[in-house]
Amino acid sequence: MRSETINFASEFERLLQAMDPGTGELTATARDYVQPPVNRSVNPDPAPKQGSRSSLDRKGIVALATRTAEKYGVNPGLVTSVINAESSFNQHAVSPAGAEGLMQLMPKTAAGLGVTDPLNPEQNIDGGVRYLRQMLDRYSGNVPLALAAYNAGPGAVDRAGGIPDYAETQTYVRKVLKGEGVNQFA
Repeated sequence: MRSETINFASEFERLLQAMDPGTGELTATARDYVQPPVNRSVNPDPAPKQGSRSSLDRKGIVALATRTAEKYGVNPGLVTSVINAESSFNQHAVSPAGAEGLMQLMPKTAAGLGVTDPLNPEQNIDGGVRYLRQMLDRYSGNVPLALAAYNAGPGAVDRAGGIPDYAETQTYVRKVLKGEGVNQFA
């Protein structure tokens, strides 16, 4: 397993340079590297699945995310930022599309990762970080592309030849790279 250093400042700076300062939208050139809207509204407090662990507080989630990120050689701040963007630290979050848990794993993805209870924080974070690691490896450490693939799927990124031109994915990548959750919770 290789360890990887992610420079959030330079990734974020690159993304900011690709944005129109007036609108905050990605320029046409940068759109080569973004994806379609997917509704990720989150049901605030569905009942936990049978066998789910009791709720962890934010500090416990960050500690678990940090340990898991280090285990797989992923920047802990990136993982924390993904959790914040995906579920706002709600371990019982379920999207209308069916994504579940802290890192919002889709059922098919969760099953492929061996996650049997996506609402269990340990399983969810372990599966989510392993999937994020797979995306980082697939896109040679390119964090914006890995995040776009995490959000919209690698097929969409591959078809677009970069970040798909989806408003939700563009917003998602910006939010995660901006570090909403990186310094605040780590």
